[in-house]
Amino acid sequence: ERLRDLYQHCAIFALPCQILDNGDRDGIPNVLAEAMATGLPVVSTDISGIPELVVHRHNGLLIPQKNPEALAEALGELLQNSALRTSLGQEARNTICQIFDSRQTTQQLKILFDTSCNPGVHHVDTVSHEPVCQA
Repeated sequence: ERLRDLYQHCAIFALPCQILDNGDRDGIPNVLAEAMATGLPVVSTDISGIPELVVHRHNGLLIPQKNPEALAEALGELLQNSALRTSLGQEARNTICQIFDSRQTTQQLKILFDTSCNPGVHHVDTVSHEPVCQA
């Protein structure tokens, strides 16, 4: 609840992740998905699994890691362009609603299990495309 309240007071969410010298890195950070779910436009780095979630200029902005100039430029662009903030935020929410749609995920798992248990049987994809998230 508290995080949701904090997100609602934000205009942009920035998460400039980086790969450390020892190789440690984020996969797909939960906090990034949470911010996207609230409809915030996001800026993050193009490393690890982040590009699987954030598609540059579709549902967020991706920048190179360890590049403060690129981060400042991306934040400045979003602060100056309310239409871009709005469209990226809407697409961010849509992305999360589709990826984490429990009905779709359940159906995909069912098909996977059925196919694994019955390799000779072909299954028709009956995944529902109705969004779980409502505006």
